[in-house]
Amino acid sequence: METMVATVLIVIIFMVASLVMNSLMAARAKNDVQAITQHLKKLEYQYVNKMLTLPYFEDWNKWQIEGLISERKGLDRLELKATNTVTQKEVTTTLITEE
Repeated sequence: METMVATVLIVIIFMVASLVMNSLMAARAKNDVQAITQHLKKLEYQYVNKMLTLPYFEDWNKWQIEGLISERKGLDRLELKATNTVTQKEVTTTLITEE
């Protein structure tokens, strides 16, 4: 009887641990923006080296990207904004231009 109770407790503990790990991994995958951040950095590099024309619009891996020049406090800025089409999460980068 003690062996059965111990086995049931071990199974329950592993099941709860598995559910917690699954939840953590799903949340991390949903909130991971490293790939889009790297893509935006690549676009900034292309803009600096005059390989990117503005205004810029692109669909990339479930992200809608737009790049525009705006003026704030007398300085021109390149604003790259990416919006996830599934989660509606937004990632924005700003680069002050010298032009």
